[in-house]
Amino acid sequence: MPLAFVLATILTRPAHHGSTGHYDRTRPVYLSGTVVTADWGYPHATMTVDVPEGLRVPADAGRFATLDELNDRPIVDSLSARPPGRVEILFPPDIMADVVPSDDRPERGDRVEAVVFRRCDQGNSWDGELRVQAVATPSGRVVFRSAGTRTRYSDGCPGGSSAPSASGAGAPAGRDDNGDALLGGAVVAGVGVGAAAAVAWITRRRRHVAGR
Repeated sequence: MPLAFVLATILTRPAHHGSTGHYDRTRPVYLSGTVVTADWGYPHATMTVDVPEGLRVPADAGRFATLDELNDRPIVDSLSARPPGRVEILFPPDIMADVVPSDDRPERGDRVEAVVFRRCDQGNSWDGELRVQAVATPSGRVVFRSAGTRTRYSDGCPGGSSAPSASGAGAPAGRDDNGDALLGGAVVAGVGVGAAAAVAWITRRRRHVAGR
């Protein structure tokens, strides 16, 4: 029972914000600057970057063109530069898996480049989150999101609404906001059934032995 309770608490918590949030892919943002802080903890890294005055989308932005293929949108052609100032960005797990084991990951004092999508306002603490879609490491290597990730993309953010735009392009069909919670519930149910069967077998076995 304690194990099942712990698993239920972990796996049925509110679904992960990457799979429940909606991120505007119609206004991709390019940013570059000096890394102020870098926290490479799992499941997400967070990084604070000082974006300088006068930042422009670079002439070689074609390095990020693979994003067009992953998101089926002209991402590179619609890039805009982030205004100056200090900004926090968040790395999804699939990029973490490629960057963290490397000695080429951006650290404090390094220059970093990234393309990010902004999370639509949905009335919670993650509103406006800047989620990394591609990052250029200090060596110039570009790491992209993986195809088929659970992130929900919207064609624009509806004003004051938590739903994707009426044009319908949110998550691909079959992905729902409660997917993580439902999966967790199924796992917990399976564990519970298995534990109950094991207890019943042990009880029967003890009774059998005692009756000899």
